[in-house]
Amino acid sequence: ADSNPPAKLSWFKRQSYSGSGTFLTVPNISLDDEEAYNCKALNKQGKNYSVPVRINVIYPPRNISVSISGSGEVKEGDSVTLSCSADSNPPATITWYKRGISIAAGQSFSISKIRSADSGEYRCSVFNSQGGENSN
Repeated sequence: ADSNPPAKLSWFKRQSYSGSGTFLTVPNISLDDEEAYNCKALNKQGKNYSVPVRINVIYPPRNISVSISGSGEVKEGDSVTLSCSADSNPPATITWYKRGISIAAGQSFSISKIRSADSGEYRCSVFNSQGGENSN
């Protein structure tokens, strides 16, 4: 801050005091720190606040889950949609596998008019620039 007399600088996260001085160090950053921070400059002449700056925390996919549309047993001729979801930043790419072979890409995978050859174990694989995980 440019001021006379020199201003005392204070940092705030969610309007709660986070520290003082020219720099704010956030150790062991986590998703709890993904907030808007701003600085307050205060001297005898008054106070002013900086424009907030948001910390964008990036992390690999986690909390992966797969769901299947409908309930009960699947019968020949039925339609089924599998959905894969995960929490990640940046957003992840999703690939579907059956018996270890890539069969589709995207958040959901549908089979219309299912037949016995469609039986088996399906998984989604979720990857971003920070890493990846496979579903159960």
